Amino acid sequence: MTLSGGGNASSYSWSGGVTNDVAFVPIVTNTYTVTGTDTSTNCHNTATTTIVVNTVDTAVSQNNNILTANANAANYQWLDCDNGFAAVAGAVNINFTALTSGNYAVLVSQNNCMDTSACFAVIITETDNYHAPAISITIHPNPFSQETVLQSGTAFNNATLTVYNSEGQIVQEMANISGQSIVFQRGNLPSGIYFLRLGEKNKVSSAYKLIIVD
Repeated sequence: MTLSGGGNASSYSWSGGVTNDVAFVPIVTNTYTVTGTDTSTNCHNTATTTIVVNTVDTAVSQNNNILTANANAANYQWLDCDNGFAAVAGAVNINFTALTSGNYAVLVSQNNCMDTSACFAVIITETDNYHAPAISITIHPNPFSQETVLQSGTAFNNATLTVYNSEGQIVQEMANISGQSIVFQRGNLPSGIYFLRLGEKNKVSSAYKLIIVD
């Protein structure tokens, strides 16, 4: 940003530590006053201009392996810090569930500006998954080719099932689930490894692995 006084003054003096015709980087929105001086007549005149700085909220909250961007009404792209800040395919929502250990950040586009958050460490152990699950299920058969059954010792009440592929993308969701068993249909999902979580009110299950075979 460069501010320049206009007119025929001999010199211009700006407020806020700004030097006339010298580039600077404004950090916050501010109003700057310039005083033009004509040394031949010793006359002075002033003018003001306001520079609006659009900021990007890059704050992120973390709940175990779930990262949530703080910015609202923005566009998001989650990044793999350990892979040269490569974009995580399909991870473009305000929430990001990491299924593998690593360091992750989010690129936020907001107010016609873009900025990247700090990196957040996610560590997933073999026993999973940060805490004992509030929802415990069994899956049988697994591997499966067409459908499998998820069974719980207690009845679900308006639960949500979310299925992720190995890249953390949501590939299938089922909502308003009730009862003790869920029949999960493969549908159009290709063979491979998937992960699922069940959520119910303030409870969430660990990430369970699904293996789909042809």
